[in-house]
Amino acid sequence: MTRILEGKNRPTPSEAGSFVAEIEREEAAFESLKMGKLGEIAKAQAAFTKRRNEIYDDAKSQGVTKGVVKGLLAARSKRRKAQQLEAESRDALNDLEPEQKDYAIDIWKALGGFADSPLGAAAIDRETAPAETKDPVAAAAEQAWGDDPNKKPTTAH
Repeated sequence: MTRILEGKNRPTPSEAGSFVAEIEREEAAFESLKMGKLGEIAKAQAAFTKRRNEIYDDAKSQGVTKGVVKGLLAARSKRRKAQQLEAESRDALNDLEPEQKDYAIDIWKALGGFADSPLGAAAIDRETAPAETKDPVAAAAEQAWGDDPNKKPTTAH
């Protein structure tokens, strides 16, 4: 049972956080049981659901709504997933050859958070593309002007 100090109108954030931590421990225990037989899994699911609802009720009796607890659980779960994805992205860079890795890290640093956006990814692709790939703007200008840079492009409007 989560300990809440009496005499307060509302639990402190750390006290309220204990409900979230308790549900996360229950979820972890349930996840470890999922590898068992089907009948055992069903029993474990029922026990987990019952215990989770008891924790929600306990939290509610202390002034922490079910919605707040669920929101915190979801946010913490997403943060763990984001940290896992971040680790996987570092691993992808570590899998490169040393010279490629140094170059990729330089580009990554230069782009900052921009590297994670679609436009940043396109910039990285462009930088790492073979040298014979021509810039689309330069290719369009060359096509419009041909060999004479003083020639005005023909446009069809």
